[in-house]
Amino acid sequence: MYLLVFLLCQWLLSTSMTNVSPMPVKVKFSDSIEYKVFQSFEELEALLGEASDEDILVVNFWATWCAPCVKELPYFESFLKTNQSKKIRVLLISLDFPKHIQSRFVPFIENHQLKSELYVLDDPNENEWIDKVDASWSGTIPATLFMKGDQRIFTDQEMHSVDDIEHYIKKL
Repeated sequence: MYLLVFLLCQWLLSTSMTNVSPMPVKVKFSDSIEYKVFQSFEELEALLGEASDEDILVVNFWATWCAPCVKELPYFESFLKTNQSKKIRVLLISLDFPKHIQSRFVPFIENHQLKSELYVLDDPNENEWIDKVDASWSGTIPATLFMKGDQRIFTDQEMHSVDDIEHYIKKL
């Protein structure tokens, strides 16, 4: 059901925003917070390709309008803070609608002082890229991909604690 609503909203946005100029690739909105907008999944895919055998990538797909997503964000932030000395990167990939970036996404990030790497994926062709993240993904959020080298673990289960995140990390 959520996927159907998400897809319908994305389609409506893509058809109603054909005359809108593209968003800048990188936007700095405060002295300490920065985020990047990916216009296509291929840009994000290049970033995911940086996973090495020595580094762990934790990639969380979320949105400000998704209550379970917002609920689990503090766990990712706490996990990142606890593991600062390790080779771990936490990437928060927002699926917020482009028209809400300035009105919802930016204020949310500022209010919550998120320290993870922040990205917005603005590719309305989710039917083409969801399977590239993981063939089992239905498109629901929250969803998290854990990567180390060629190892990948995907879950569309909400994280209820830092221990949940660590559980997946230990499986890599």
